[in-house]
Amino acid sequence: MRRSRWIWLAVTLAVGCKVAPPPPQKVRLAYQHELVTLDPHNHNDSTTGTLLSAVYEPLVSLDPVTGMKPVLAVEWSNPSPTLWRFRLRPGALFHDGRPLSADDVVASFRRVRFDLGLTVATFMDVVADVRKAADSPDTVEVLTNAPSPLLLHRIGMVAIAPQFFDPQRPIGTGPYRWESGRERGPITLRRWEKYWGTPAPMPEVAVSFVPPDDQLDAALQTGQLDVMSGVSLEFLRRHTLPAGWKVAEIPTLGTTMLGINVTRPFLRDPRVREAIELAIDPEALGKEAFPQRGGAPAWMLLPAQVFGADPAQRRQPPNQVRARLLLRAAGVDPTTELDLLLLGVDRGAVDWLVRALGEVGLRVNSNDISYELAYRRMMGADTELFTFGWNFRLADPADFLDSMVHSRDAQRRLGLQNGSGYASDDVDARIEAYPREPDDARRLALVHQVFKDLGRDRPYLPLYHHTRFALVRQPFLLGLRAGLWALPQEIRIEAAD
Repeated sequence: MRRSRWIWLAVTLAVGCKVAPPPPQKVRLAYQHELVTLDPHNHNDSTTGTLLSAVYEPLVSLDPVTGMKPVLAVEWSNPSPTLWRFRLRPGALFHDGRPLSADDVVASFRRVRFDLGLTVATFMDVVADVRKAADSPDTVEVLTNAPSPLLLHRIGMVAIAPQFFDPQRPIGTGPYRWESGRERGPITLRRWEKYWGTPAPMPEVAVSFVPPDDQLDAALQTGQLDVMSGVSLEFLRRHTLPAGWKVAEIPTLGTTMLGINVTRPFLRDPRVREAIELAIDPEALGKEAFPQRGGAPAWMLLPAQVFGADPAQRRQPPNQVRARLLLRAAGVDPTTELDLLLLGVDRGAVDWLVRALGEVGLRVNSNDISYELAYRRMMGADTELFTFGWNFRLADPADFLDSMVHSRDAQRRLGLQNGSGYASDDVDARIEAYPREPDDARRLALVHQVFKDLGRDRPYLPLYHHTRFALVRQPFLLGLRAGLWALPQEIRIEAAD
C-alpha cells in the first residue's frame, strides 16, 4: 500500500509539472539564393559573405555603432603615412588546429593583392607590400603606395585563410567550422569548440537555399526551417506565416539600381539612357511595389546616411513624353528588345519597371535565371540591363566606386564588377584619388564630382532604397547588422522566462 501511494505521488508530480524540452541543438537556416563561390577572396556578394563570415575572419571589422573593433588583430598603429602595423591575436586557431601566424596573414593579403582576377583585390589596390615585422614575429606590416585613411575599412573586407589553403575547402578561424557542402548546398556548419572568442550559440547550423516563392511557403508550412534570411515584400503579402513565426526587418544602407550596359547598341547613345531615366518614377514604383513597407523611393544613388550623399544631385523628375521624343530622336526601333538580368531584386519592382519602360516604347525581357549565373553574366558585362541591390556596408561609397564604376582594369583590380562597361578617365582619376585623400573636405568634393558625372552619364539609375526582411521561428532570435543577411554566428535561442 505504501509503495502504491509513492507511485501515485510520482505520477501526479509528473503530470502537474511540465518538464521543459531540451533546447534545440541545430538551427535550420535558409538563404534565398546559392553562394557564388566558396573562395572568400573572390566575391562581393552579400549572401556569400554573410555565410562565410561564420568561418573566416578579418584582422579588424567595422561596427556601425562603435567603429573599428579588433578581430584577429588585437592592436594596430600607423607610425608613418604609408606604414601600418598589426599585432595578431594570440591563441587564435584555424579549424585544422594550427595557430594563426603572421605568415598566414601575409599570404592572404598577398594573394588578394597580387593574384589576378580576385574580386576582393579591389579593396587592396593601395597596398604596395605586406610583410612580417622584423622586430616581432606576431606583427604584420602593411605598406601602402600613398596615405590611405580608409585602409582599416578596406582590410576589414579581407578574410584571413591559412598560408597554404584550398579555396574549395573552407578553413578559417571563425566561430563555426565548415563540416560539409558546396555552393548550391546543403551546407553544415559545426561550432568550433576551440574558438578564441565567445562560443557560437548553436552547436550546428544546417544551411539550404530556398527561393522566396511557393517553395518557401511549403517549407514553412511543413516545418522544414527555423530561419529564412531574406524574403521579399511580395512574398509577405501573398503568404500567411504559420504560428510561431515572425518577421524581422534587417537594417540596410542600400540602393537597388538599374544598371545599363553603355557599350551595347542604342544604349551607347546618352539620349536613350536619359529616356530610360525619364520613364522611371521612383514614387510610383514605391506606391505599387511597396505600398506599406519594403522600399523607399530613391532619387539618388547614395542613401542619405552615406558619406558623399548630396541632395543637390537629385535626379530629374519622370517625363514619359520627353522619354518618347528622345527615343525617337535616337532612332530606336519600337520592336527593339532589351534583356534584363535580375540579381535578387523584388519581383514586384521588376514587373513595374518592365511595364514603365514598355510605356515609352522599350520592350524589355526579364531573364529568370539562377542568381549565380546572373552574377557571372553581370561580372562579364554580358547583358544590356540588370537590376541589383548594393549595400554600403561601410557608410562610404568607396567600394561601390572601385568595383562598379571604375573602368575595368584587371591588372590593378579595379572595376571587376562593372557590368555597365562605363569608362571615363576623369572619373577613374577621382575614384583613385578619393581613398588616398586625407582631408575630408577634399574627399567630399571628389565624391560629389564623381556622382555628378554618374548623374550625367547614367550607367546606373536609382530605383529604391531597399529594406530587407528575414523570417524567424520561435524560440530562435536573430542578431542583425546593417547591410547583411542573418549571420549564422548570431542566431541564438530565446532565453526562458
